[in-house]
Amino acid sequence: MKPCLFCSEIGPYTTVEHIVPESLGNDDLLLRGSVCDKCQAYFGKEVERYVLEKSEFAFWRVYLGIKTK
Repeated sequence: MKPCLFCSEIGPYTTVEHIVPESLGNDDLLLRGSVCDKCQAYFGKEVERYVLEKSEFAFWRVYLGIKTK
């Protein structure tokens, strides 16, 4: 198994990383076995949430009608 792209740890890899977040409309571009669960949780909870709620992306999501999970 290869190391995590972000922290270089070896797994576990039980989640799938969306290259472009689902909350921006991506259903197809996925990484499997490349981002560990710990980093996936951090980026999903801390980074992605902040960007999607407190930046220009928030406006565009509402304007374009992109649904959250």
